[in-house]
Amino acid sequence: MDYSTSTMIILDWNLLMCLREYHDQEKQVKSVDILKELNHEGKVYYSAEVLAYFRQFMEQADGHEFVSDFLDGDELQELDDFERIEELDFEKRFPNHNNISMLVYSTFQTLADLEVDIRRDLLNEHIDLLYVDCAERWLDEGKLEMAEAIRSRFFLEFGKCARDLDFAVDAGTISAEEFVDILGTYYWDSEDEI
Repeated sequence: MDYSTSTMIILDWNLLMCLREYHDQEKQVKSVDILKELNHEGKVYYSAEVLAYFRQFMEQADGHEFVSDFLDGDELQELDDFERIEELDFEKRFPNHNNISMLVYSTFQTLADLEVDIRRDLLNEHIDLLYVDCAERWLDEGKLEMAEAIRSRFFLEFGKCARDLDFAVDAGTISAEEFVDILGTYYWDSEDEI
């Protein structure tokens, strides 16, 4: 995929779990629809491998179809092909559905994919990457410090990667509340209930 927009949202396990929470509770369903729209506009960055594991996780949690709702037909077919080739084993990679191990895996798989896409000139230079920090919405309080350390390491490693590849990029963090506010400002009427 050729990403050419100036601002992109990183869709990682952190944000996926937050959206799942909203969707399962029939709250902020519009957020999922809007994210899908943004994805079609090239404003979402995600790892196919992360989405594939997330879909397997959701299938084991009452068959939720978030990924199928999020992707369009061609992307969904690519993901199906990827899963068949890779022979993914969710239980082996994430025994007992360990949230932190999922977050670590997702964060650094996304980092690896970003590096590959930069090397292949698939990412537009001077983009702004947005990492939505919503761990507090789905992680136990005792794990929030670890989540913060993971996020900090992501930015450290990504900054080093960008410098090594002479790639101009800004990467920043916004809170879940700011993210919802941004969506509300640009993509639905202010009087709509969020």
